[in-house]
Amino acid sequence: MRVNSQKDGVEENTCSREELEPGEQEACVQEADSVSKAGSPSRVPWSSVAVDEIRRLFHEEIQGKSLSLKSVKEKIAGSEILKNEDPKRVYDRVRAEWRFPGSDDNTNPSLPTETEEMKDRVDRMFRKDAPSEDVTSNSDIVPPTSISSKAKALFTEDHVRTLHRLFNDMLGNVPISRNEILKRLSADVEGKEILAVLSLTQVINRIKYERRQKREKAN
Repeated sequence: MRVNSQKDGVEENTCSREELEPGEQEACVQEADSVSKAGSPSRVPWSSVAVDEIRRLFHEEIQGKSLSLKSVKEKIAGSEILKNEDPKRVYDRVRAEWRFPGSDDNTNPSLPTETEEMKDRVDRMFRKDAPSEDVTSNSDIVPPTSISSKAKALFTEDHVRTLHRLFNDMLGNVPISRNEILKRLSADVEGKEILAVLSLTQVINRIKYERRQKREKAN
């Protein structure tokens, strides 16, 4: 079910859809999630309750577009919902409220059933698109997928420019690597701001979309 691969000295496990048994899908998805979030607590999705609390506590700061880490520490200390959160993570999320208004994608809404949620996640992991994409099954390369108009609208022009700056090589012929994408975003100021409002899966899908667009223009 899993194949070991190594890139830049880091070994990881990936799943092959063709070899999955029905009962193994959930374990496979959970393992993939743990890999993508390893070493990056900020990628745990914000719950809708936490986002509402952030907007309530920092309403004036969001309106005034002004915030200090000190004030974040003071305010969340008195909040039962946010007191255990990393102040820097809360700081980034508050700033995202005025930098990227209306972006609620990094929350964790309630879904009808856990079964439906798992099915959607498996579909996102293994969705196929154009066969011309150079993707191999024995690496951490993410398979190609389509991107909807709604998903494209989530990315601002600044987001897209940042992706082109950080992943220009992947927009060419370099394989698209989930671990490498997370690493570069986490090490870049503008990349961290993207992670504060968008999921890693959304970023990967956008990179693949930009890559196909670039190839179509070249042809």
